[in-house]
Amino acid sequence: MTVRHRRDPWRSAVADRLFAALSEVQRAPYAVLACQCVLLDEHNPAVPDVVVVNRAAVDLYAAEVLPADAAVLVVEIVSAGDRSDRWYRTPSRYAAAGIAYFWRVERGLDGRPIVYEYWLDHESRRYRPAPAYAHTGVLATTVPFPIRVDLADLLAGPDSNHP
Repeated sequence: MTVRHRRDPWRSAVADRLFAALSEVQRAPYAVLACQCVLLDEHNPAVPDVVVVNRAAVDLYAAEVLPADAAVLVVEIVSAGDRSDRWYRTPSRYAAAGIAYFWRVERGLDGRPIVYEYWLDHESRRYRPAPAYAHTGVLATTVPFPIRVDLADLLAGPDSNHP
């Protein structure tokens, strides 16, 4: 099992607010969870920052870990110390487990989030960039359910340095 590093304030703010934004628009049969263990195979768990699961595929209140086949979307927020892992190793593990959608969130030069959206190519078991691959001002997608988020809002708040 991989031990997660302490999240820096930027990563925490983005993760918490992205979780909230996804939770607001989730639809049946989906549930949005934060920092839940997903068992990718018999020996490899992962703990994405946010995960969307199909409730029909798992009893959320009985499962100690989420099976990979219940996960529909995993979201990983990149920190400086784990960039290589989150660019290469982590996405390939999620793809091999058959998770349909993957978002990698990075900090742009202006400090605002950039969301890179990937869709699973089921034949090759590799992620391919989604048609609208890099979301810079607004995250707008229809999968796993429609969502539209002003990415600057992920940092907005009473003690934010952003407008």
